[in-house]
Amino acid sequence: MFRRAGQHSGPSERIGSGDGKTIAGAGYVQRVVIVILDTCALHGDVYAERPWASTLFAAAAEREDLGVWIPSVVVEELVREFPERLKDLIRGVTGLRHDGSAFGWDMPSLPDADAEIEAYRPRLEERLREVGVRIAPPRRCGQD
Repeated sequence: MFRRAGQHSGPSERIGSGDGKTIAGAGYVQRVVIVILDTCALHGDVYAERPWASTLFAAAAEREDLGVWIPSVVVEELVREFPERLKDLIRGVTGLRHDGSAFGWDMPSLPDADAEIEAYRPRLEERLREVGVRIAPPRRCGQD
């Protein structure tokens, strides 16, 4: 059950019922929905800049009851996978450039792979910070 922030909570309502983070105080309950991004969400959007991400981040910025988190282990996985994904892409485009030049086509230039790999983590983390995404630290066993 969701209420607008500040709406009075009835006496029988349980606080912290598992359907989102709950904040209580002075007879008021505000439920907060946390969207947690996994690796799959950013697999097709490595910099979290495509329309779906921008729309989600904008909605979260406008609402007090919506937050977006990404576990730090997901950031680590994305950073670990990025070099191989980029190198595979560059290999594929290099082959297309060779074939395209045989037809006299102008083909796009390729980025410096090493520079892109070096810049990936800072660029991703900066993007997430600027749109208010919380990079959540890993939980320890037995931690609530």
